[in-house]
Amino acid sequence: MNAIVRTSPPLRRAVLALAALLTAVVPSCRAADGEPGVGVVVPRFEVELCAERSGRLVSVDAELGERVPAGERVAVVARGALEQELSVARAQLRSARAALDKAKLARHHKDGSLTRRLAASESWSKEELAASRLEAQLAAASVEESIALVAQREAAIARLVYEIARSDVVAPFAGRVAERLRDPGGFVGVGEPILRLLSEELIVRCGVPSERAARLTAGDPVSLVAGSDSRTGRVLHVGVEIDPASRLVALEIALPAPRDGDAVWTPGMPVSVTLLPPRAP
Repeated sequence: MNAIVRTSPPLRRAVLALAALLTAVVPSCRAADGEPGVGVVVPRFEVELCAERSGRLVSVDAELGERVPAGERVAVVARGALEQELSVARAQLRSARAALDKAKLARHHKDGSLTRRLAASESWSKEELAASRLEAQLAAASVEESIALVAQREAAIARLVYEIARSDVVAPFAGRVAERLRDPGGFVGVGEPILRLLSEELIVRCGVPSERAARLTAGDPVSLVAGSDSRTGRVLHVGVEIDPASRLVALEIALPAPRDGDAVWTPGMPVSVTLLPPRAP
């Protein structure tokens, strides 16, 4: 994923505040066993997609409300200078590989010369044999040096390829663009948000009293009613802290897969939530 992803907590706080308000206005909405509370349909994930590199924003490839699949590129930061560096680095790698081939040929020649002289050592002086050994050792060292240079050039290319990839801002999941925060042409810094993305997967989020939350576990059944449409969801996550404003604990409920003919539930829709009795141990 080539983007800095930052979650957006305001929506979570807003849901808890709404649940607290409705609980205060309608005393029966206490989200206790068998008693209805109020939740809101929200995207399961909400993130701000931010730049990983600073530079001029070349393009923003997603419009407000547009659906983008997971892995889709949605924005690009300028990378022309990096691409030029990459071209130079690739040329340097070709040169380093040619030098390595040359060094290997030289080593083969020196090794062969040393072998022939040792086979007829009586025809060569000690000084000549020592010189031949030194030449073979230097040729071997030159090969090792060339191998190291090739590895260095390959690492430089890998770094540049990685930096170029970071110029692309990519959607981490399938969703819809809720907000375009930047337009092409301007400068963006690392971590500056460009788009706000909402996942297509929906859940119901509500608040429950802490004493009831302590008895909930993932998978517990929950009755959900929106208008004339009723469904049975399952507890997905139970919060671990009490919201200081509402004094409620956040509860996330997974929606069942829609059936043919089911009404479409959309983000922001209020839902009556009834916590069903806990499952028998």
